[in-house]
Amino acid sequence: MKSLIGVVTGTKLDKNEERIAWIWPLVELKGSFWEEVLDHEQEFPARGYIFWPKAPNVEKGNLFHFRAKDHGSWKEGGDEFMVVEPRAVFEVVDLRSIGDCEQVRKALSTGVSAIRLPSTKVLVWCKGGFVVGPIQLSVSGGGLATLEAGNRARIPCFQFPDEEVRQLEYEGVTRSIITRPSLGSPHSYVDWDDDRAALKRALDYAVTNSAVGTVDRPKQMIEAALEVLTKNGSSADNRLEIYRLTRSRVLATDAKQLSTYASEFVTAVRNHPSLVAEIEQLKETERVGAKKAAEAALAHERQQLGKLQEELSNVEGALRAAKKSLAETEVLVRDQSRDIEGRIQDRIIEVLSNAPALLADVALLKPFIGGSRTAEVYPEVVVASWKRCPHRISTVKELRAKVIPAFKAMGIPTTVYQPIHAAFAGALLPVVAGSRALEALLAYSHVATAGRCVVVQATSAFADVQDIFGRVVNRRFVPQAAGLVDIVRAARTSEGLFLVILEGINRGATESYLLPLAKAAIRRTVEISLFHPSAVEPSDPYKSEARFEWPKNLLLAATLVEGPTTLPVAPDLWNYGVLIQTDLEATSGVPTGLSNDPSEFEVSSNLLGASPSFEASEWIQEVAVGAHAVAGQFEGGLRTLGVDAAALQQTLTKSVVVPFVASIENEEDRTARLKLAEKTVGSSIEGWIATARRRIS
Repeated sequence: MKSLIGVVTGTKLDKNEERIAWIWPLVELKGSFWEEVLDHEQEFPARGYIFWPKAPNVEKGNLFHFRAKDHGSWKEGGDEFMVVEPRAVFEVVDLRSIGDCEQVRKALSTGVSAIRLPSTKVLVWCKGGFVVGPIQLSVSGGGLATLEAGNRARIPCFQFPDEEVRQLEYEGVTRSIITRPSLGSPHSYVDWDDDRAALKRALDYAVTNSAVGTVDRPKQMIEAALEVLTKNGSSADNRLEIYRLTRSRVLATDAKQLSTYASEFVTAVRNHPSLVAEIEQLKETERVGAKKAAEAALAHERQQLGKLQEELSNVEGALRAAKKSLAETEVLVRDQSRDIEGRIQDRIIEVLSNAPALLADVALLKPFIGGSRTAEVYPEVVVASWKRCPHRISTVKELRAKVIPAFKAMGIPTTVYQPIHAAFAGALLPVVAGSRALEALLAYSHVATAGRCVVVQATSAFADVQDIFGRVVNRRFVPQAAGLVDIVRAARTSEGLFLVILEGINRGATESYLLPLAKAAIRRTVEISLFHPSAVEPSDPYKSEARFEWPKNLLLAATLVEGPTTLPVAPDLWNYGVLIQTDLEATSGVPTGLSNDPSEFEVSSNLLGASPSFEASEWIQEVAVGAHAVAGQFEGGLRTLGVDAAALQQTLTKSVVVPFVASIENEEDRTARLKLAEKTVGSSIEGWIATARRRIS
């Protein structure tokens, strides 16, 4: 497949309300050489364009790196090639004529005219081979480009050779781009905030890192800190502090000069003959006024002191009266206690001298103080088998025709059904996150299980797997409110599938209650033990459920919630499941609710019988060794849906690699794994991991 750079010439929505686009190829990449595309219609029949299906967040005029793949379903008059592996191009605005990074900052603070902005977020090329950004620029009505106010304190700065910045021409306009596929780590950072904020940061750093002890000597402190910092190495963060200190040294020098001028002005005015007498008179007036104010304040304080002494006398009198009353009460209590003790002793003597009367009293009290009781007999709990749905599906084509309208009706991106189904097909636990996570699982249940599902609300009280089903109270098993134990009993005598959804699993400690359930329901390696058979009465209708196996026709899924009461998700959970974040893609609009008829999977179909595949997930073994087996099961489930190679790799990354890396607590180890993953999937994974850490860590 050819590797190309091209420009988006148009976009529109297809019949499924998904955005599609067309790219006009400009150059073909052959190693480090570029070759301009001249005869478009001959190289890319029939019109010279390349078709791009599923192109979200793409606008006309955007530049992209991509590969041209032969279109598998070409139609007469259509484009024979389609876009795969698209990657946005880094565009550059050349401001080297203005000067270095500091001179460009000053120019953008007041406004730079006569420059073309490919978009509002660009890289800026400064003198010395430095490229700053991405930064956000805004253009006024007069055509002046200025730097926006937000996020200016720590802007990445890269140093590239001139040959890594190349020019492309399209429709008479020359555009500069970075040739490398990713920007990599910055050479340094720059602080392009306003002077006040930059000077404050530099002084804060100087106070901490300089040997000058007085805060009234800012220029000396800045120079001392700059000398120490220059000796400490050349990391990107150190270069940012050097940039701030160098810039602030000029500001501190100007401030010192202004202070000197002010001092000289005050001295000259103070010694002027025409003002000396008036100043002396003003001093005398201030002295007299201060004396009167002090005398008035002293008189007021004496008055307040008199009031406090009077109040103290009243309180002391009340305290004496309270002590007297307390002493009288203590005497009364002692007298009453002696009287009660005498009565008790008389009663004991009376009881011991009349045993028959004591036995009669015991017989009367026996029903209230315990004794043997007859075991209660509980009615048998009968759970009927669920009815099968007449609308059954057995192929992927039928699944797709049913599930896409259901997800649209719930306002969920239609591609979200693919990882959910792939998890079930690969015998994994789908853990769904996002504002419409529960709706996504309900929409899937509407298609796969005819809407048969139960939602169990996880709480902070869940301490072990038994809490999900119920508890033994006074030798009787009391089911949990959702009635999950009854669903298990019904599954043994029913056909078809049923979905169990654990809502908000991170409200409780997942390592203590969810991991044991995953071993029983996903790996099916252990039984579920609810209680010892002898812990309940023989007639308890749930005694047979003391130990049982999770039924094969019960699907298990979970959701995450966000808030101050949520707990970290146990990292070991990703050995049994995958993370599906529904809000990483654009939503399908306002939900309208499920209106089409429900359906369910045919029992004899192979919709949930995927075999593991490691063709596209081999690279994961290097990034996330423990996730390799889960990746193979998940890839096998995705391949049953015919997902193309690019989407398959992206879904594997989001659902398997992202939660594995996000669960690593050691920051250095996590960063190293992130860099390994970026080599394969690009820099987008950093944002996915940041969102996942907010939800699972």
